[in-house]
Amino acid sequence: MNNASLVFGVDVNLLAKKMISKNRTKYRNVEDLVQDAIGDASVTFDPSRGVKFDNFCWKIFNNKVKDRLDYDNVRKNNVSINANEDIDMIDKSEDLVEQVASNAKELFDLGYINQVEHDIIVLKSHRYENQEIAQQLGLSNGRISQIWSEIQESLAE
Repeated sequence: MNNASLVFGVDVNLLAKKMISKNRTKYRNVEDLVQDAIGDASVTFDPSRGVKFDNFCWKIFNNKVKDRLDYDNVRKNNVSINANEDIDMIDKSEDLVEQVASNAKELFDLGYINQVEHDIIVLKSHRYENQEIAQQLGLSNGRISQIWSEIQESLAE
């Protein structure tokens, strides 16, 4: 076995081959997504969280696939607005809110965010203002702003 391909005890070359072979027919440019996922995972992985590196890679890969499909779908469906399309946009907006809630739950379940951060993300996706969120969570408006800034900074990394 080539030690150069081991990252956190996982043979990333073998992992990449598995990811590609399981998804080659489903997604275009799957090789790029696999490379991005393993690269991002290598940089952001924290072994103290108790998650296996290969599972972490798969999670990031699946998120990248979802993002790519969403991006492709938005580009494909980007047409001029008329009365019928307004209804479609509302449905897509609700889907995005559900997706944000699902992603927030995943981050919470993996221990990357706490319950308050989870609730703020979900409430922000519903377009609540900081003052409304503060009232619902029993925190100050300033504290909500601070937590939201911290969330944005940590997720941008």
